[in-house]
Amino acid sequence: MDFYTDKDGKIESQSDENISIEQQVLNSEKTLETSEAKSKTTTRVLNYLQIYLLLALATLITAVIGISYPYLIQLLANVNFRAAYYTNIALSIIGIVGILFSSIAMGFTARSTHATALSLTCLIVMSICMGITFAPIIMLCTDNDPLYSTTLYMAFGITTVIFVALGLTSSLLKNMKFWVSLLVGLSISLVLIISVNFILLFTTMLFGSHLLMNMYFWTSIGIQALISIYILIITMFDFKRISQLMKSNSLDRFSNLTVYCAATLYVDFMNILLRVLLILAASRRN
Repeated sequence: MDFYTDKDGKIESQSDENISIEQQVLNSEKTLETSEAKSKTTTRVLNYLQIYLLLALATLITAVIGISYPYLIQLLANVNFRAAYYTNIALSIIGIVGILFSSIAMGFTARSTHATALSLTCLIVMSICMGITFAPIIMLCTDNDPLYSTTLYMAFGITTVIFVALGLTSSLLKNMKFWVSLLVGLSISLVLIISVNFILLFTTMLFGSHLLMNMYFWTSIGIQALISIYILIITMFDFKRISQLMKSNSLDRFSNLTVYCAATLYVDFMNILLRVLLILAASRRN
């Protein structure tokens, strides 16, 4: 066997050895980076799963309450109509107040590091109250028989498709300042057109003008269109904000902020569902 004992040979051998060590270091760093990337991806998937499971739970609670509530009221009305009437009014007021207070409570606890029991309780209370509040609308849109109404199931299916599409297209919101400005502009436009709408309604009642009645009709349609656009944009905006929170590792574990994100998407889903349900009910009657 030949041995190279000259100086140049030793240097060359040592250089090859150094390159081999550097390559091992680079490979280990790449392996570590790949492992960290997979870990982050897994964490994000789990966080998204937690949010959507909470969204599904809240929606399910609202669906059960909203569908069963009309039948319970009808049973009570068969026994005592007056009691059913006042119970319905009282529960509707409680539902609105419950939604308001649970929303405020979740907003205050969103960034809190304390236990998530309060936030979860608020989400459940909100979903129950939402079911009670939506129940009269569901009754009107389904002719008091929501369980066997195709309108309700069609509305839910269409809403799900719209909701998923908005989530997938939320990545288009590149310039957040532009979209914030757009939402502010829509809000101002809504306030102005609603003010004009009330003035037209008042003057129509006073003078009974056919022209004013037509103007009131078209401004009402404009209000509904602006509200629908506003809801769609705010839903995309909420999806984008949650994506940014994921990227900043603010949602790296189950927390109050996770529940708050789920509640935000839940409210967006219910708003879209309400609009779709009203449109389907109106088209069916026409």
